[in-house]
Amino acid sequence: MEKIEQIIGDFAQMARYHENHLTINSGKCPQCGSEDITGGPVEIDDGHAYQDVDCSKCDAVWRDEYTLHGMQLVEEGSI
Repeated sequence: MEKIEQIIGDFAQMARYHENHLTINSGKCPQCGSEDITGGPVEIDDGHAYQDVDCSKCDAVWRDEYTLHGMQLVEEGSI
């Protein structure tokens, strides 16, 4: 039972960590909070995109993930 409680606690901590990165610390290292980060190229595949990002301060590496949630036609083409 103790192991299950630890797993649940770890999961809750991870969920808070991700929520914090997405809402408060976007543009900062999720480990140390530094703004000295560098993003690689954005890879796009089937409505999803991702970008590997690294921190120059603590050497953490993570992947920011994006999902297409809308579309706006900017200019109509000729038919």
